[in-house]
Amino acid sequence: MQLAFVLYKYFPFGGLQRDFMRIALECQQRGHQIRVYTLIWEGDIPPGFEVLVAPVKALVNHRRNEKLFAWIQADLAKRPVDRVVGFNKMPGLDVYFAADGVFEDKAQNLRNPMYRWFGRYRHFAEYERAVFDKNAKTQIMVLSEHQQQLFTQYYGTQAERFHLLPPGIARDRRAPPNAAEIRAEFRREFGLAEDDLLLVQIGSGFKTKGVDRSLKAVAALPSKLKKRTRLFVIGQDDPKVFQLQSAALGLGDQVQFFKGRSDIPRFLLGADLLIHPAYNEAAGMVLVEAVVAGLPVLVSRVCGYAFYIDKAQSGRVLDEPFEQAQLNQYLVDMLDDPHARATWSRNGLAEVEKLQGQVFRELAARRTLRTVVEGQPYFVKIHRGIGWGEILKNLVTAKLPVLGAGLEWLAIQRLQALGVPTMTAVAFGEKGSNPADQHSFIITQELTPIISLEDLTLDWVKQPPVPAIKHALTRELARTVGAMHRGGVNHRDCYLCHFLLHTDQPITVDNLKLSVIDLHRAQVRPTIPLRWRNKDLAGLYYSALEIGLTRRDKLRFLKAYFQQPLRQILAEQAALLSELERMAAKLYARKQRYGDAL
Repeated sequence: MQLAFVLYKYFPFGGLQRDFMRIALECQQRGHQIRVYTLIWEGDIPPGFEVLVAPVKALVNHRRNEKLFAWIQADLAKRPVDRVVGFNKMPGLDVYFAADGVFEDKAQNLRNPMYRWFGRYRHFAEYERAVFDKNAKTQIMVLSEHQQQLFTQYYGTQAERFHLLPPGIARDRRAPPNAAEIRAEFRREFGLAEDDLLLVQIGSGFKTKGVDRSLKAVAALPSKLKKRTRLFVIGQDDPKVFQLQSAALGLGDQVQFFKGRSDIPRFLLGADLLIHPAYNEAAGMVLVEAVVAGLPVLVSRVCGYAFYIDKAQSGRVLDEPFEQAQLNQYLVDMLDDPHARATWSRNGLAEVEKLQGQVFRELAARRTLRTVVEGQPYFVKIHRGIGWGEILKNLVTAKLPVLGAGLEWLAIQRLQALGVPTMTAVAFGEKGSNPADQHSFIITQELTPIISLEDLTLDWVKQPPVPAIKHALTRELARTVGAMHRGGVNHRDCYLCHFLLHTDQPITVDNLKLSVIDLHRAQVRPTIPLRWRNKDLAGLYYSALEIGLTRRDKLRFLKAYFQQPLRQILAEQAALLSELERMAAKLYARKQRYGDAL
């Protein structure tokens, strides 16, 4: 389909903008064409995106928005699309992603009554009603139940039009295996002593995020505690007003302001507390990202994702209505209690351990289950320490032990960067530096509807498939494995059962999508050694020995895998092909002796 995305402004560091980019890239990966309408675009344009910056100007924002809408409608009349997806409220949307709060609620409860006399109010109220009115058709993606309740309260929007989304956690926000090293280097870079305490506040729109509240809370700290405390404020906004407030409060160099930046994970790992006393926040993705990074959170209850902090016991949530005195006291309590902060840091992983669902695999050191959270199915892999005995056993037999979920997380990131379809990881966590008893988890969205190539090919000998489909599948599998290997990833369990064919659309020669799964043993390098490449290829060949492949099928695979003429492949890779035959035969013989234990 041809999709049109609409947002007023794109820059790389905003929460709304990051959500837009993740969704647009995922749609593109699934084969859809992407067109973007905007007033401002800052940063790189992804390959294949058609970005249209509207040539409109106005003295006030709401008039500029109206000109943008008229310009978009004129262009869509000439070049129609299948769906229009909005990240800001306006008429004519098929789908709206509710990254912003309820405008009408803010207008009635946070503004002077005279505010509703002006054109700005009428504009934004009209555009919000165009999305949420009972007579509208727009489908709405919301980020929290509280957000949905408010929209329903003001507009009576039908429940079936709402689609509650789970938080899509950025892949680089999790605490990596070398988190302690990154933290130490970060604190050296910014001159933080071992007993210094660092608060971070992250988010564009300093007024809405409550930076003024944070500054007052830091200024109110007891003298000894205040001397050890620094506050870093990061976001795309003009800090002048807040710098003046900081100076007036006597905070001096204790407070630093940074523009939006791409190394936020370092700040999450280097800090001791995330403070986020926002006046209004539809969701607050940074709250969940902080939990995944092991950073305790102090947040106001109006934030849509504040309930995740309560649920995971990963920090403190302020009461409503907000009181500055409570924020001041909670900040003192949290900074003055390192043991409590350590407990809040660990609780995110403990919450994952509590997940219940259909268990697919239960081993002494690893548990895999399917669970459903807020209507969305996920797979959860929980790794527990395997012990030094098992580690030594693996090393003695020249095997690399699987110590946790980190390998799979890194492999998913690399494959997605390469454009190789795989799982979507939404969370990763890890605690403990001792590899023998380290605990970790990874959560991925369920891929559905799908069928594994092992199941698909099970009866191919008795019921051969349509030749054209068989040939297309062979080429697609070879292309997928080849891209994975050229990108530095070897699977170590490279069998047909770990390649899933998507069945959400009719399977045709020109419409095939394979996803790679079960990457917990995968290895990621700049270039994979031939030994590990050959092991993957031999495993794949072994798993296909009984599905009725012909010599032409094998040659078709080789041509697509190596991306070279067959004559060149047969001349240059003769030794490899013989080796793969030998390795596959050895695996097959072992299966005959030991059965499925292989």
